[in-house]
Amino acid sequence: MSNPKNSKGGRPPKKQGKKDHLVQFLVSGEQFQVLRGLLKASHYHGMAELLRTMVFDKKINVLTENANARDLQFELSKIGANINQIAKRCNTEAIEGKSSTLKVWDKYILTRACNIIEKALKNKIL
Repeated sequence: MSNPKNSKGGRPPKKQGKKDHLVQFLVSGEQFQVLRGLLKASHYHGMAELLRTMVFDKKINVLTENANARDLQFELSKIGANINQIAKRCNTEAIEGKSSTLKVWDKYILTRACNIIEKALKNKIL
């Protein structure tokens, strides 16, 4: 069995011992939705595993995803594609012996990228 301190993710190790006693209890619809949300946001494979961890370990591991970070990643990927196009055009012009000049739209894209990155750093998303 692996050492949990050296674990690099994945499913937590199963607890030793046979589980042969049934425990049941009722929850409200709202409580059930909270539990379903925790299960969905965690790495546990079933409600029983989640509840056992909550009761006996007094903690659960919840995976969170920052919606702002996802939006930022999408925006930066679009800007990155545009910057690649600008670089390709500049390189092509240089190979042809022409001097490269940035167009107004190119400058806007670069400025936009800088603004988005500064805002993300300020909000501690990056």
